[in-house]
Amino acid sequence: MTLRGSLVGCAFTILAAASFSGCIHDSVPGPLAVEFAGRTATLLPGPTCLLLANRQLTFWVPKPADTSIEIRTGGRVLTAKETPSGAGVRFVVEVPKSSEQIEVGRIGPGSGRARWSLAVSAMRKPRPRELDVQGEIDQATQGSGKHEGQGIYTKIQHLELVQVRAKLDELENLAQSITQLPAESRYLLAFYRGMLADKEGDFRTALSELDRAIEITEHVEDPKNRWNARQKRALVLANLGRSNEAEEAFALLAKSSPDLTACQRGGFLNNWAWRTLLARESETGREVAAAEDPVILLDQAIENFRSEPKCPPRQLFNARLNLVLAHLQSGQPEAADQALVAARALKIERTLYLTLWELDLEARIDLARRRPKQALAIYRKLNQIATAAGSPDGRLRAALGTAYASDQLGDLVGALATLEQADALLDGQSLEVPLYDGRETFVSQREGVSNLKVRLLIDAGRNADALEAARWARSRVLRQFDLSERLANLSDQDSQEWRKAVSNYAETRGEIDRETYNEGGLLSGEVDPNRAERKKKAHEAEEALGHALDHLGRPADDRRLAPIDPAEVLLAFHPLSRPAGGSSGEWVAFAADRTGVTINRFSLGTTDLGVLSRNLLVPFRNQILAARRVRILPYGELRNVDFHALPFEGEVLLAAKPIVYGLDLSPAFGATPLRPAGEAGERRALIVANPDGTLPGTVVEADRVTSAIRSWAPSWRIDRLDGPAAQAKKLSELLRTADLLHFAGHGRFGGVGGSDSSLLLADDQHLTVGGVLTLPHAPRVVILSGCETGQTPEARVEGLGLANAFVLAGSRSVVASVGNVDDRIAASLFADLYQRWQGGADLSPAFQQALLTWRRSHPEEWKKFRLLEP
Repeated sequence: MTLRGSLVGCAFTILAAASFSGCIHDSVPGPLAVEFAGRTATLLPGPTCLLLANRQLTFWVPKPADTSIEIRTGGRVLTAKETPSGAGVRFVVEVPKSSEQIEVGRIGPGSGRARWSLAVSAMRKPRPRELDVQGEIDQATQGSGKHEGQGIYTKIQHLELVQVRAKLDELENLAQSITQLPAESRYLLAFYRGMLADKEGDFRTALSELDRAIEITEHVEDPKNRWNARQKRALVLANLGRSNEAEEAFALLAKSSPDLTACQRGGFLNNWAWRTLLARESETGREVAAAEDPVILLDQAIENFRSEPKCPPRQLFNARLNLVLAHLQSGQPEAADQALVAARALKIERTLYLTLWELDLEARIDLARRRPKQALAIYRKLNQIATAAGSPDGRLRAALGTAYASDQLGDLVGALATLEQADALLDGQSLEVPLYDGRETFVSQREGVSNLKVRLLIDAGRNADALEAARWARSRVLRQFDLSERLANLSDQDSQEWRKAVSNYAETRGEIDRETYNEGGLLSGEVDPNRAERKKKAHEAEEALGHALDHLGRPADDRRLAPIDPAEVLLAFHPLSRPAGGSSGEWVAFAADRTGVTINRFSLGTTDLGVLSRNLLVPFRNQILAARRVRILPYGELRNVDFHALPFEGEVLLAAKPIVYGLDLSPAFGATPLRPAGEAGERRALIVANPDGTLPGTVVEADRVTSAIRSWAPSWRIDRLDGPAAQAKKLSELLRTADLLHFAGHGRFGGVGGSDSSLLLADDQHLTVGGVLTLPHAPRVVILSGCETGQTPEARVEGLGLANAFVLAGSRSVVASVGNVDDRIAASLFADLYQRWQGGADLSPAFQQALLTWRRSHPEEWKKFRLLEP
C-alpha cells in the first residue's frame, strides 16, 4: 500500500553553501556545508575563530549514505565523538594547541574533494582594528555590554519594531561579510527574526524562523537555546488557537527543561498557565480538559519569582494577574479578589495594557459576585481610557464586559446594542493585523463576542438573527485567512513595503500607549491636553496600514451572507457563553430551510456517535427528510465529526440525502461559472496522475476517469499530465482554461493554518495553498484524490488547506480526503463517480451514490471523503 501523502514533507533539505556564513575557506569546487559551535569570538579580518579554554568544538556535517567524514588538523586525523543527528552527523573534537586550521572532508561515491576548513586560534583579546562579529550579535540581540537595556529583545517588548528591523538588517549585513557564522550567531538571528515576525502578525515566518533556530541547536546539541526556541514556538501556536499542539509542547518542555534559574522557571510556568487561560477564554469542554491546572502552575511560578530577589517585579505582577483570571475561570471570585489585592500591592511601573487588563479583571470579579452595577461603572472607565488611547483591545474588553453586565441587569436590548458595536469593531480590526499589547486576548475575546451575541439572540427568541450572527463570525475568520495568504505571496518589494507599514503602525501604537499612560490624565479623570494630537497620530498610522491593505486588494467589506437554498436544509453549530462570561460547554444547533430556523441547545461532552446524532440530527429529522440536500456548517471540534457517517433513521445520514460541507462564503468572494455546453473552446477536463512516479495505482485511476469522461455528451476536451509531464508551469497554464481538475497523487497538509499544504508535482515541484489562492482561474469542479487534501488545521473555526483554498479561489465543488488515501483502491470510487455524474451542474447526488456503493467494500475508507462547496 502506498499512501498519497507519505512521501511528502519527509525529506531533509541540505542548505546551500550560501546559507552558511562564517569561518570557512572553501578552495575546491562543491563546498561542504558544515555547522560548528564552541568558539568564544569570530574575528575579522580573517576570519579567525577564537576557542574556549577547553578548546572543544562541535561540528555538524550532512552525511549521505555510503560516505564517511574525516576531521584533520596538521595532516593528522582527529579522534571525535560521533553522533547521528538528522540527515547528518555531529562530531565533538578537542582541538590540539598547535592547530591553526581544522579541515573537514567527506569521503565516498560522488563526494569528490568535498572539503571545509576553519581557521582557529587560542583565546585572546581582539587586536586593534579586529571586529568580533559574534560579540556584536550577542550584544545587539541580548542587550549586554555597551548595549545594556537597548537590546533587540527589550525593543521588541516595547514594540519598537522599526528599530528592531533596522538593527536585524544591520546584523544580517555584518553576517554576510564573512563566509560562515558559528551556530550560536545563526541561532540568535533566526530566533529574533522569529520574535519580530510574531509581533508583526506574520505567524508563518515566525514559526519558520523558530523552526530554523531549533534545527540549528539540534545540529550542534545546544539544549538550552533549543528549549528557549521551543517555548517561544509553543506560545505562537497557542496564539494561533492550536491549543492541543501548544499543550503538548509545554508538557514536553516541562520534562526536558535545562538548568534554569528560579526566575526563568517561573517565567516558563507563567507562560504555560497563560496558554491554558487563553484557551479557556474561548474554548469548551474536552478541548481544555486535559490541560494542566493553571492555578497550580501559577502558584509554582509565583513561588519561583519570590525566591529570587533579582527577578523583575513585573514578572511577579503578571503572574498574580494571571492567577486572578485562573480563579475566575474556576468559579472562585473570592480567591480572585485576594490575588488582585496581592498584585496591586506590588510597586511596579504600569503600562496602559496592564492597566486596562487590571480594570477588566476587577470588573469580572464584580460580575462573578453578581454586582453588575459596579462592573458596569468599571467598564465605562475602561472604555473611556481605551477610546482616548485608541486601544482596540481595551475597547473590545469594555464592550464585551458591558454586555455581560447589561445581561445581568436584565437589559437585553442594551446588551445586544453593545455587542453590535463590538461586532463593528471586529469587522474593522479583524482585517488588520492586531499589533499591540493585548493581541492574544483580543483574539480570544473575538469568539466571546460571537458566543454571547448568539446566546442573547436565542434568549430573545430571535433564532434567525442568532444564526446570522454565528454565520457572520465564521465568515470573518475565513476572510482573515484569505488576506493572510495573499500577504504571504507578496513580491519581495511589496513584502518590504507591507512590513514597513506594519512596523510603523506598531511603533506608533506603542508610543501612543506609553504617552497616554505616563501623562496619567486619563486615569485621574483630568482633561488630556494632548488627546487630539495623539488621536491624529493614531489615525494617520491606521490610514497608512489601511492603504497597505488596500494595495493588496483586501476582501470587500460585504455584510451579505449567501442565501439559504430553498431546496436545502442548512445545519450550523455554535458554542454559547455562560451568563457570567466565559465558555459554558453548551452549544446550539441550527436548522434553516424554507420554513424558517429551529434550534436545539445541547452539551458537547461525548464522542459517542449515537449521542451526537441525537443532538445534531434527530431534532431536525423532518427538515432533513423534506430537503433535497443537507448543507453542514461545522464549528470547532465538530469539524472533526464525519456528519455524513453519523447514524440516522437506521442508516447513515448520507443514505438519506446528499451531504455537502459549506464554507459559507459571502457573495463577494465570487465563483467560477460553468461554461455553457457548445460554447467555443468547449468544457475542459485536466487530469494529473502520479507526478513523482511513486503511485502506480493513480495511473489506473486516471485511465478509468479519462474513459468515463470520454463517454459524456456533450463531449469534453481532456488534457493529461502524467508523471514527469506534471510540471508546475504546464499545470498553471492548463488550469487557466480548465472546468474540471482531477488530481491523483501525493498531498500534504502542514504549516500555519494549513498554509504550507501542497500537491506534489514532478521534479519535487509543488502547487501550494498560496498558489491556489492566486490562480487567475479556478476550475469549477476539483477532485483531489490524495492524502490530507481536505484536512484543515486545529483551530476553533475553518482554516486553510487545499480543498478550502480551491473553494476560496472560486471552485464550486471540491471532493477531498481528510485522511490518507491508498492509491490501489481509490480508482473504483472515482470511476463510478464520473460515470454517474456526467459533468452536470450538481455533483452531490452522484457523489452520494458513488460513496455509498464504495462503502460496501471499504467500510472505513469511505468516511474520509467529503464534498465541499462555498
